[in-house]
Amino acid sequence: MRRAMSKYFRTADNVLLHYYDLGAGRTLIVVSGWTIAAEVWLKHTELLARMFRLVLLDSRSQGYSEQSRPTNWLARQAADLGELLAHLRREYVVLLGWSMGASQILQYVSQFGTSGISALVFVDTFFVQPKWMKKEVERLITELREDRVRSTERYVRNMYKTPVSAEYLNAIVTGCLRTPTEVAVGLLEGFLQQTDWRPALAKIDRPVCMSRSRHLRVRRNYLGKMSRASKWKYLLHLAMLSLPKSRTALTRSSRASSTDGVSTSRNLIFRNVSVGCRDSRI
Repeated sequence: MRRAMSKYFRTADNVLLHYYDLGAGRTLIVVSGWTIAAEVWLKHTELLARMFRLVLLDSRSQGYSEQSRPTNWLARQAADLGELLAHLRREYVVLLGWSMGASQILQYVSQFGTSGISALVFVDTFFVQPKWMKKEVERLITELREDRVRSTERYVRNMYKTPVSAEYLNAIVTGCLRTPTEVAVGLLEGFLQQTDWRPALAKIDRPVCMSRSRHLRVRRNYLGKMSRASKWKYLLHLAMLSLPKSRTALTRSSRASSTDGVSTSRNLIFRNVSVGCRDSRI
């Protein structure tokens, strides 16, 4: 298995973006959530890297990517994703977005469609904003401005159901704090502005997998016929990273090939293999 290599590419608006490149096979691009650095995935990619070439993206102003205070909006992040695809020179990639990273992928589909994409995976996100979301995010914004470090520590800790070491937790918090406070706040404010992703979902003509933790409900009819859905019964927002790596594989690809490299039916099925995970008709 090819080890992780730290790489960069420059966007059209001259921002240097960082990503990790490891594994071999079909390309799977992973877009992390709000302020989470891509390096958080490195300890949990052993099984995935046996099946995929993994590209773990640090979104602009996150992780080791360049800070870009005026341009941290979804439309620009979606353009970044398109430019990453062009930089990699790969077609028929799988896109995986966790939390706010899923919003970036949905925005990409909204702007550019699904050309060059073979399948999409959405992890613990919403398609129609739940009623409680606005109040919770506004509370987090207030806490960030009052005490960034403390609020970030609480936010990260609350994403785990199972115990994690203080060293590991501190590493994630340190990665989050690389994003300047006002940029982090701006990302949350922009996140709240998009309340309904169903128009973007209507454009998806590729297989979709949706996985969620117990606190998010998603109607399966939003996803269409070429979809599979499951939920983690006992886990929280950072579910796929809170399990022992020897027992966790976030996604698994079955046979997925057609003459043009695009699966046109359910040939590409993603299965979640994790502790406390069960198939759910949602």
